[in-house]
Parts: sequence; structure tokens; C-alpha cells
Amino acid sequence: MVDGILKKHWPLLLALLGVFGLSLIYSTPTHAAPVVGFNPGLIIDDGIFTNSDSMSPNDIQLFLNSKVVTCKTNGVQPHNYPQTTFTCLKDYRENGKLASQIIYDVAKEFTINPQVLLTLLQKEQSLVTDTWPSDSQYRIATGYGCPDSTPGVCDSKYYGFTNQVSWAARMFRSIMNNSSGWYTPYVLGNNTIYYNPGPYDNANSRYFGRFGTRADIQYCGSTVVNIQNRATQALYNYTPYQPNQAALNAGWAAAPPCGAYGNRNFYQYFTDWFGSTTTRYTWSTVSQNAYYDDSKTLPVNMGTLAAGERYYLTVSIKNTGNVTWNKLGQNPVNLGTTDAKDRVSTFCDPTWINKSPGCNRIASLKEYTVAPGQIGSFEFWITAPSTGSYNELFAPVMEGVTWMGNGSISFPAIVSPSYYTSAITGQYAYTNSTKQTYADIRSLTPGTKYYLGIDLKNTGNVTWNKLGPNPVNLGTTDAKDRVSPFCDSTWINSNPGCNRISSLKEYTVAPGQIGSFEFWVTAPSTGSYNENYLPVVEGKNWMQSPSATFSIGVAPYTWSVGKQSVYIDSSKTTLADINNLKPNTRYYTATEIKNTGNVTWNKLGQNPTSLGTSNARDRTSLICDTTWLACNRPNLIHEYSIGPGQTGSYEFWIKTPASTGALSESFTPLVEGQNWMGSSSITLNLKVQ
Repeated sequence: MVDGILKKHWPLLLALLGVFGLSLIYSTPTHAAPVVGFNPGLIIDDGIFTNSDSMSPNDIQLFLNSKVVTCKTNGVQPHNYPQTTFTCLKDYRENGKLASQIIYDVAKEFTINPQVLLTLLQKEQSLVTDTWPSDSQYRIATGYGCPDSTPGVCDSKYYGFTNQVSWAARMFRSIMNNSSGWYTPYVLGNNTIYYNPGPYDNANSRYFGRFGTRADIQYCGSTVVNIQNRATQALYNYTPYQPNQAALNAGWAAAPPCGAYGNRNFYQYFTDWFGSTTTRYTWSTVSQNAYYDDSKTLPVNMGTLAAGERYYLTVSIKNTGNVTWNKLGQNPVNLGTTDAKDRVSTFCDPTWINKSPGCNRIASLKEYTVAPGQIGSFEFWITAPSTGSYNELFAPVMEGVTWMGNGSISFPAIVSPSYYTSAITGQYAYTNSTKQTYADIRSLTPGTKYYLGIDLKNTGNVTWNKLGPNPVNLGTTDAKDRVSPFCDSTWINSNPGCNRISSLKEYTVAPGQIGSFEFWVTAPSTGSYNENYLPVVEGKNWMQSPSATFSIGVAPYTWSVGKQSVYIDSSKTTLADINNLKPNTRYYTATEIKNTGNVTWNKLGQNPTSLGTSNARDRTSLICDTTWLACNRPNLIHEYSIGPGQTGSYEFWIKTPASTGALSESFTPLVEGQNWMGSSSITLNLKVQ
């Protein structure tokens, strides 16, 4: 127990009741296995001692419930016991607040692990496991203000459960902060720590001269202890003695004449209930990889990085320590730069945790928690610096606690100047975007749309991107950025440039992968053409590669007129005399036409072949009939399709005008939406009598 908060109180701290007996009086475990792992210079790590996030109020309550299933709230107790009703710690309230909430609130206020406070309550008054605790146990719950130098006499200003827990935590926090306002005779480093405050009287089974002179203390001896951290210093401030080997060998039992048990019992309760008091922040590398992008589908050779380019790295490590890692909270686990620790990395990327100005925290833990034995991972972008050889070293760090382990994760890298090159792996032309029918680019038809494509392998060291500040597009070359006569309305800049054909089909194409450009062209007037195209990295440079060349020939639609006939009706059995037609009368005409070109004519579809008025084109005809498509479109071709070399026909009704005289009507075939089939005409010379 302790009472002092200022230096003047220190003489009262010669001995603490918890050193000797209270943790043995109440609910002492029965097993006597020797204590293993107790280190007098490092009883508990600072990180564990101050981990105020270790338990929630509900966690604390469940823990207390598990330690006392049934409280002896009433019943016969030892003779002359002044109390007959009892409240166990799990049910205890003060000012309407449960003990579990009080412990949690104090732990958060002073940033002390609630597990430490639970252990202290057990060590001092056995309150955690006691099934019939007395009022006095709650009054001096942590033994604060009750020095062994005045047995049975406590300072009433520290009475009360909340008061006791708060003062204990306040003292711990002051020692942790190395506060000058709180006296401690111990320092980090070598200190003389006694085994016991006085000799033991075997005849009378008691300590002799327990509160006597310094000579009495020296009867049991001491050792020099190298106190390694503030948490251990704080525990000695509370209980200024260490267990000797006999006390450690005794387990939970007493070991007279010189046994001292306070710090031993603290260690045993804590390790039994919550695990190791000393943390091992250790890990081992499971895997590490580098990729061109965050899809992690194409690995990159770290010896072939390109200056200024981004790469995606992954690291998997196994938690070989005894502390759970957390992504969030007061002490998150992040990946930091090492060699030296917290150095500014030349591979810093805008996505790093502290990209400016630190550039020493790369990424947070991907998983929310990684328990001992589990595997955690970090994934992050890097941006390659200027050319040269590098060895990037990273290691996990538990923020606010420690760097983890002594090793580093090494990423050796060689950075070269960036270069964009490509190799043609295929080029093709189709009649449409379904890519089912090949088009013969040596004989295209004027005004007709065709679907072309180029496949290119990325032979450079930089990933191509469809989007972003430097997209890769297909441009016209020979000369670069020339206006193409094959420009189509679907091109990137069809108006006015006509020099950017299409964007990359894929979103990214890493070195070694194949990307493609697919696009429409509209055939211009007849002639022979060499269309040259080359990828360009917008805002940077044209690729240093050969152009893709399409040697294209454009030929016109050609046809010839065959038999022409005019009938009195659509049965086509009786010819009409075209030089003696009646006014205001309907006649049926049929004209054979041969496809002498290289393109199939179609009656249906997006671009049907019809007959239009010509000389001038699209004029209104004098012999228009109500069955016409329009008075400038007599009809579609009669057959559903007419291939090159085949003969088809146009058949339609005409109606002579009311006036008499000679008529000469001209018509020309056309592909709707594309072009007229040349300048020749089909002529009907008629005479109305």
C-alpha cells in the first residue's frame, strides 16, 4: 500500500501491506508451481501498463462476472464478523456507477491499463475474487494512504472505492510521466532493491523488527536491479521490495523468513488473467511482391522500374509476438521507413499516410486486428525517383509504443529512364463493329464506314493508361497530327483536327501486355491511300516505334443497266407503248441492273440500296405515284441482296401527268446514309398522247 504523493511522505513508504499478506489472506490460489519469467528489472512493459484500450466497460464487467459466479450476499460468517450482508465487486456501485465503469473511466482518464487496476485491486484486497468482501476492503480498495509503517491507520482523505482507484492511477501516471511533483527514490538504471523489510522470528512466526532500522532490512539482503522502464519503476514505488528466489519457488505460497510477495503476486495475477506482462513485438516476412497496378495481376521486376512511374507493392508479415496489432485506436500498427528509422523516402507517393513533409509512414495495416500467429498485410503505391540503384527498407511500427522487431523488409530497385515503345502484333478491318465479316481494304467503297483495329505489345518500361493526365491515344502520323481523309464522326477530335483516332481500349496495359485500338473509318473518294497511325502519350511524347500502316484502295460503286420495260400492270404480262401512254394513268416499270462493283447491295438494314431521282438529285418526279417511298425515292431494290456480279432490278409504279408531251425521267441507285452510286443514270423516255 502507499500513502505518499509528495516527497515528504516517502518515509511512510518503507513497507506496504500488499508486500506481505493481503493478497494471501483473501482467495489465494492453491497451486504452488514456481513462478516462471519474473524479471525484477522489467516486471511489465510500458506499452501494456498504459494500454487503456485493452478492455471496454462491458469487457471489465464480463471479467468480474467470470471471477465470482455467486456472491455470498448473506449468511453465517466468521465469529464476531461485523458485517452480514455483502456486495461483490461485480455488483458494487458507488454514486450509482458500477465498479466496472469506474475502473474504465479512471483507466481512460490517466491512460493506465484497466487490467493493471484489476490486478492491483486483487493484489491489495482480493476484491476481484472475494465472495464476501467487507466495507473496509472497498474503503481502502487499492491500499492507497495506508502505509505499513502505521498498521491499521489509513488517511481518511483517500477513502472510497473511486478515490482509491483514482489515486493509484494518478500515482502510476505521474511516475510514467516522470513528474517532478511526485517523489520516487527509484531511477531508470541500477537500484538497490531489498527482499524484505525485516528479519523473521521463527519462534513466534512473525517478522522481527518489521518497522525497525535499516539494519533490520538488510537482514534479508538485496540485489542491484536494473529498472528498465517507468512501469516497473511505478510498481516499486507502490511496493518497494522484490521477491527472493524462495518466494518465486513457492508459487502462490509464503516463503519465510524473507519472502516478499506484492510484486510477485501482481505478476502472477496479471499473467494468469491477461497473458504476458512483457510484450514481444516480433514478426517474420511471409511474402512481398511488386505489381504494375493495384489489381495485382501483372508482377513488375523491381530491377526495371521507370523514373516517375507508380508501382503497387504488397507485404505480408506474420505476428510472431504476443501482442495483437490494431489498424485503428491509440496505437495503430503502420509501415514506416527504416535505415535510418523515419528517414524521408525517395519513393514517397501521394497516397502515403504522411506524404508531406515526413514521407516516412507508408501505409496502415490492411486488417483491423492481427492476433499473435496471424498474418497481416500492407499494400501501397510507390513513385519511382530519378535513375539509380536503391534499397528501400521498411518495418512495422506500433505508433506511440515501439518499432517492431529489429529487421526490415527490403525492396532493392533499379530505376531507369522511362521509355515508351510498342510492337505491332496484329491489325484488321471489318465491315462493322461485330467483327464477323472481314473487309478488303484494297477495295473499299466511297462514303462507306469500316471498322479497323490494331493490336500492340507494350515493349517499353511504362504502363499505358486509358485515362488520367497522360492517356495513350492513337494519332495520325506521316506527318504526325496530319488531317486524315478517313476521319469519322466517332474519332476523338473529328472536328476540326481529325488527327486523334481513338483511345486505348484497355484501361491499363503494363509492359509485356497487349493493348488495342479499334475505330471506325469512313472511306473518302476513290484512290489509293497509305494510312499511318501511331500511339501517342498525351502530354509526353509519341512512342518511339514504327507506325501501323493500312494500305487502302477506295473504288466506286459501279453498275450497268440491263433490260428496261414498262407494263400496263404489275403482272408484267402486257407491255405498254412508251411512245403512246395515256395521261393520268398508272403503269408498272421494271429495270434490270447489274452490280459491277465490289460491295454487296442490301434491301434492308442500316444502309439499304434504293433508287433516287437524279439530274438534279433528289428532285420531285413528275411521274410520282402514291406507292413511292417519296416523290424522290421510287423504291428499294427488288431483291434482298445483290452481290458483286449479280443482277437485280428496280420495280415500281409510275403515273403519267395529265398534260401530254414527251418526258425524260432520270434515276440513280444510292446506298442510303452513305453515297450515290456514281453519276450515271437510269433514264425513262416516255411520250404522253
